[in-house]
Amino acid sequence: MKNPAKDSLANHEIVTLAVYLLGGDTHRIDAEDIAVKTNELAPRRFTWRKYPNQINLEAVRKRLWDARTPKKGGYLIGSDNAGWSLTPKGIMFARSKQAVLNKLNLARKPLT
Repeated sequence: MKNPAKDSLANHEIVTLAVYLLGGDTHRIDAEDIAVKTNELAPRRFTWRKYPNQINLEAVRKRLWDARTPKKGGYLIGSDNAGWSLTPKGIMFARSKQAVLNKLNLARKPLT
């Protein structure tokens, strides 16, 4: 039987991977670019409930701030104004998950 926890990633982990895939290991990435990449990785997971074709930028920003906290791994540094990039821990995390990324189904209904 599959373990759902191992078949998915937390929202702050998804935004961390989006930052990595956009080059956040070498430069800062804008939150709007991260939102678009996050929606590509996890369709509908960060969209509006009533308008699923609209990315909820506020939901993505919240997870970016979460990924910055030590409690959630301390994977990111930055801010909405300065842009976001990966910490050494964030780079290690992203590299460890990159190989299995294509095997995970990260889509889900948006949170209400």
